[in-house]
Amino acid sequence: MGKKKRFKKITVYGVLEGTKDERNFLEYLQALYSDTKKVHITLDPKGGGSPDHLLETALKNTDRNRCFVWMDEDEDLTPESRKTLAKCWKVKEIVCPLKNIHATHHNANNPLKFVIVISHPVCFEGFMLELLGKNNPHPVLIPANRDKQVQDLKNAFKSVIGTIKPSDFYEIHLLKATLETKRKAIPELDLLIKLISH
Repeated sequence: MGKKKRFKKITVYGVLEGTKDERNFLEYLQALYSDTKKVHITLDPKGGGSPDHLLETALKNTDRNRCFVWMDEDEDLTPESRKTLAKCWKVKEIVCPLKNIHATHHNANNPLKFVIVISHPVCFEGFMLELLGKNNPHPVLIPANRDKQVQDLKNAFKSVIGTIKPSDFYEIHLLKATLETKRKAIPELDLLIKLISH
């Protein structure tokens, strides 16, 4: 009898902006969509930092099958980091708004090899309010008002979740069937699911 063919796991490395809310949501998606026998996901243990630092950390881990950075739209990459990213994606330059960065510029031959997922509007909480179909007090980022926008969105998200544990809230309000419908309208959600699926 011949040897059983060994399945090679897909390796994924993720760098998050650092909030536990992002990690909780990603872990919820992992529980629904990831088969640990087929996909091995490593999340950067430190997390946090400037967008440039997040990008730099992720670029050190592109030896994985897939590598991604998940950050908010409220703070942009520096021109130097945009040049580094353009070199990675083999494009001349990256001049689009941060929220459009992956849709506009990515490695067309291997679109999941190195990905930047941007939470918008404004931040993770704005992304979640949109996903949950809740009223969003700030649908557009206004850089001069960024700090107030972020705080308002954090407060709005907290009031939606209330005192319930986030994973329990998601199990009630974001069933897999709901996520499957929402991912058709929210490209960032679709991208996150593709990154962690086999």
